[in-house]
Amino acid sequence: MMTLIRRAVGAIIQYKTQYILIHKVKLMELAETPREIEGEWDFVKGGVEQSDISLNETLFRELEEETGSIQYTILKKYPEKLRFQFSKQVEGLTHQETTMYLVKYIGHLRDLQPRDQEIDQIGVFSVNEVIEKLAHTETKQFFLNNILVKEK
Repeated sequence: MMTLIRRAVGAIIQYKTQYILIHKVKLMELAETPREIEGEWDFVKGGVEQSDISLNETLFRELEEETGSIQYTILKKYPEKLRFQFSKQVEGLTHQETTMYLVKYIGHLRDLQPRDQEIDQIGVFSVNEVIEKLAHTETKQFFLNNILVKEK
């Protein structure tokens, strides 16, 4: 079977000494209508659209959609990608490959409001709380490898 990859971007968002996560209650899964889920904490992530000129543009679009703000500074683009396989083939795609960024939120927390129906909350958490709250093993491992290990 041929591997068809959906390209995406994601952001580990620093705010002072903490990190910002979003609480997803619906998954788009490339479908027209979102599928409701119980809810899971994750980093801002989203697929690259044909109209996006660059990965940085995709990143800022996703940050604005999911947090309501563009008050971010890119600190780093990680060389390694976050990869996972879809549980079932979605619109012919089998995998997602996410280019991850470390970004700093430079705005006010009161300005953060999701503009996307997939998100119902935005939270600010310590490193240990992030590890506890992240729903996906691959995402948690990426955070551990790139934030926790680098901080020590």
